[in-house]
Amino acid sequence: VNAVFIERPLYRIEASSRDPYAKHGRQVIYVDKDSMLPAYRFVFDRTGNIWKVVISSFAMARSELRVLPYLAFEVILDVKEDSAALLSAKTVEYCSVLSEGASLSQFDPARIGKPKVAIAASKPEKKKADEPAANLDD
Repeated sequence: VNAVFIERPLYRIEASSRDPYAKHGRQVIYVDKDSMLPAYRFVFDRTGNIWKVVISSFAMARSELRVLPYLAFEVILDVKEDSAALLSAKTVEYCSVLSEGASLSQFDPARIGKPKVAIAASKPEKKKADEPAANLDD
């Protein structure tokens, strides 16, 4: 991806997770003041050490009716794993024809709901003291 970064005014947003089991502790997000799209995100772990740096770049798609932003690319640097990943619009593929029997209404977010049958987590049964141990050879 070829990109040119131009200095722009940004908002700084700090967010902390309320989930005590979340891997990340705090995030600092920089949002473009004009487009309101995220440009940079710094993710810190629970101990306050930098974990990931995310750099995002957006482009604009124009139609007769409107202009819409889309993610041109995103670079994710994982400091702890010493690795990097790139998500680029050039590598994203779209199907131009739906599969037989499929309709666009199937992708409507309003149709997504809870499953019709709830699956309850089963608790392991307690073994009685006088019960023999299971035979693993059976």
